[in-house]
Amino acid sequence: MPDKKYSLKQLAEMLTGEPAGPHDLEIYGVGDLAQADENQISFIADKKYLPQLSQTRACAVVTSPQIKVEMPAIIVQRPDLAFAKLLEIFAPPLPHPPPGKHPSAVVEATLDPTVAVGANCYIGPQTLIGPNTVIYPNVYIGPNAKIGKDCLLWPGVVIRERVIIGDRVIIHPNACIGADGFGYNLIEGKHVKINHIGTVIVENDVEIGAGACIDRAKAGATTIGFGSKIDNLVQIGHNVTIGPNSILVGHVAIAGSATLGAYVVLGGKVGVREHVKIGDKAKVAAYSLISKNVPPGLVVSGIPAIENHDYLRQQASLRRLPELAVKVTELTKKINELEQTIHNLKRSGA
Repeated sequence: MPDKKYSLKQLAEMLTGEPAGPHDLEIYGVGDLAQADENQISFIADKKYLPQLSQTRACAVVTSPQIKVEMPAIIVQRPDLAFAKLLEIFAPPLPHPPPGKHPSAVVEATLDPTVAVGANCYIGPQTLIGPNTVIYPNVYIGPNAKIGKDCLLWPGVVIRERVIIGDRVIIHPNACIGADGFGYNLIEGKHVKINHIGTVIVENDVEIGAGACIDRAKAGATTIGFGSKIDNLVQIGHNVTIGPNSILVGHVAIAGSATLGAYVVLGGKVGVREHVKIGDKAKVAAYSLISKNVPPGLVVSGIPAIENHDYLRQQASLRRLPELAVKVTELTKKINELEQTIHNLKRSGA
């Protein structure tokens, strides 16, 4: 049995909700409706999932006043937010390396004693790392980098020289921050590398997914605005600017010098052309290509991306093409028959 155990009443108090059922019901964990066991609590935020309640093994659910259930429950206004809080309550502790430096780590900088450095890490000279930052095994941090407080750098992360990372930043395994931008000049039949001597600035409260790559600027900085969240396997080119609180879903690729405003959302596999500007609170549907500027607040889709309503109308028209083709064929046949009839009448002198 897991270490954490709470009664239905205790959890309701933590979630600022109302318990419905035995207040002393013991709950040992959290799970979704399909996979929860008889000791776990689940949640239901939409009436369309009510049929699943007859099959769930969960001992209780978190739900809203608008959804009536015949089982122990905690009633809250936002079940989705309450479930997120439950995940925090029952989360097992992360396996942090202890504060200090592992014997196998190579550290050429002076660190705060609260910084934890795991096995086989390298930290270059003149690097600054804030208090309570945790650096998991096999992380590389180059010279003159700056990392804030309370950060998490998971195994395999690479932070290149002179990169600046803010406070409370989470960087997941094998992300690379500060690699050279992809720039070449074709000279006498050869691709000659353009030096990228700028940096990357990642502001506070950013999260960067596994395998993501953020290239350093040619000059100046590639910037990730505070509170932005970047999914796995995202590519951000040199001199890109991402505004605060933006969301980039997996496999997004942004070419050099593009600019995103605040609260921009890019769906999975979106491509953004170089030097394009996307306005505040714009949203781009998955698999779209941004080839020109997008005004603030607009929702766009397609290749190349256009306003979402126009895109949906185009797709509806495309789906009707086979039906329209049949009708055009029938109409053409009738026109030919009519023309032949008129021709015959003229020949007969009618």
